[in-house]
Amino acid sequence: MSSQDHYIQAKFGIDEIFIHEEFTNTLLEKLKQRAAFSLDGEDNVVQKYAMHDMILIFRNELPSPSLIYRFLKFLDQDVGKANFIKSNILCDENELFPSIKIKNYILITPRILLKEMNNPC
Repeated sequence: MSSQDHYIQAKFGIDEIFIHEEFTNTLLEKLKQRAAFSLDGEDNVVQKYAMHDMILIFRNELPSPSLIYRFLKFLDQDVGKANFIKSNILCDENELFPSIKIKNYILITPRILLKEMNNPC
């Protein structure tokens, strides 16, 4: 990881980042269930700035969605964006599970996630 990568993560309080071209739908649903919160393609900022599925891990305090929006916008405008994405690409999905097992994370996906429906029965 380059010093620029460390700078971006430190600027937004992110401890680890995993970027994937596209998680399977099954994995995406599992990740969504355990995520502190998720942002998906129904969100205008995510539609505009997120091109990949991402897991952002936070060991300390979770940020607000507005900080995540600022991160996505910053990354989109950063000249080192391609290198940042390349250095944080998750090649093996099995590497992800030990990293998220006991940590708080936020799921970001440009796809639209199924919303849970409350059944009034």
